[in-house]
Amino acid sequence: LKSLSLVDKTFYELCRELIWKSIDLEGCGTSKMKYLIEVILPRQSYNVRDIWCRLTQPELLEFEGGFKRLPLEVKQREWDEDLRSELLVQIIERCPRLMSLDVDLLPMTEGKDGRWVGKLKYSTESDPTQLINNSTSRLLSPISSLKNLTSIILSAPGEDAFEEKFIVRVIREMRQLGHFGCSNIDLTAPKNRVPCESPLGIHLSGLESLYSLELCRAECLDQSWASLNWSSSLGVIDLEDCTNLSIEGLYSFTRLFGSTLKCLKLDNVPLPHDGFSQSTEALMRIDSGDLLFELPRLKELSVTNFLPASFLRSFSGSKDLRFLLLGEYAVLNHSELERMVGDRIWPKLENLTVNNDKRILTTGQIEALEVFCYSKGITFEVESESDDDSDDSDYDDDDDDDDDDDDFDEEDEFENDLEVRSEELEDYDDGNDYVWNDADEIFTDPVDYFENTRTVGSNSYSFL
Repeated sequence: LKSLSLVDKTFYELCRELIWKSIDLEGCGTSKMKYLIEVILPRQSYNVRDIWCRLTQPELLEFEGGFKRLPLEVKQREWDEDLRSELLVQIIERCPRLMSLDVDLLPMTEGKDGRWVGKLKYSTESDPTQLINNSTSRLLSPISSLKNLTSIILSAPGEDAFEEKFIVRVIREMRQLGHFGCSNIDLTAPKNRVPCESPLGIHLSGLESLYSLELCRAECLDQSWASLNWSSSLGVIDLEDCTNLSIEGLYSFTRLFGSTLKCLKLDNVPLPHDGFSQSTEALMRIDSGDLLFELPRLKELSVTNFLPASFLRSFSGSKDLRFLLLGEYAVLNHSELERMVGDRIWPKLENLTVNNDKRILTTGQIEALEVFCYSKGITFEVESESDDDSDDSDYDDDDDDDDDDDDFDEEDEFENDLEVRSEELEDYDDGNDYVWNDADEIFTDPVDYFENTRTVGSNSYSFL
């Protein structure tokens, strides 16, 4: 698409809306963010619809492989959380058509005066008045004023967790949300109490346009959410490590959206957390066929947990299922998978994908399942993260080798770091001056090409 936009100005005008629709700021330090603000956005801000950004160091360590190896002075200048937060505010304010935002925020708490302030800097501080402002304090007002957003994903870095009221404070004016995602949410209301007292659950249930719900480590999600009168009709539910949601809670909640739910993803959900007797009773109901997930429009089901195979069979009432993905489902073996396919539980099933990281299936069993599924008109696939894990371990091993090598050249190390981060180093001056290449692929505006190109006959000469 970028090459096509360089054909001529007509193609450029056609392509630039797609080129600048989404901006990924994850790997962009302050220099690149300033370049975006000063050079790119004056021409392209109207085209920007989606922004993805990670500000805090825990998040950068998770998403950016080379971040931890950057020289300290580069981290302090290019990856300062406060400065990057200020720049993100400027970027947001310059994009009038922004519809989607994915960002990490440091959790805040409500003070006695009603203002939201940073949490305690250290957990050992005894004086509760010693609260700190953090980068989120700069972002709270600009983000919460984005009333036209249709999608927002909020992440709390590291082990921090959001308060429900804080999340509601951020999204309360976003009445057009179609997708809401959030990770790390504390439980602030009594668990499983009916009527539901969860501030977040109550707010989300009132959003008429909400279609997709994505929650990770949300302690506030429990069976009480099923007692709410939901104004929306969810089509996608994606849950991970929501430990307060029981089997019956999941059943009751998904049943609310039986006529609209098309995609259900469960990762470590549900868990038998309500006590041995209660979880056993729920599984007995599943075995007896008394508790069936009848979701007539469900087309995609992804399950990763350690419940018996009968839990998976409880979705036999979802006859329109087309795609089934089984993660680390340790209780499923070759025979159970073959029996499930042979029984034609889901007559319209097109694809069965199984994670085999635990080596539950041998090579011979995989080949046999491929043939058997093919005979039933089903594509059988095996996915594994072991290759990615080995790549990561190789990188870590290299890291260790570098640490042991006292003679390792600092310039080579820095350039290798930038290569890992897919960045380009324009200049390196004795370890004192790092200059980021403004012509990086992320922030190259094709209009620069036309404004700096002289055309003679059929030949173009670039003066960049």
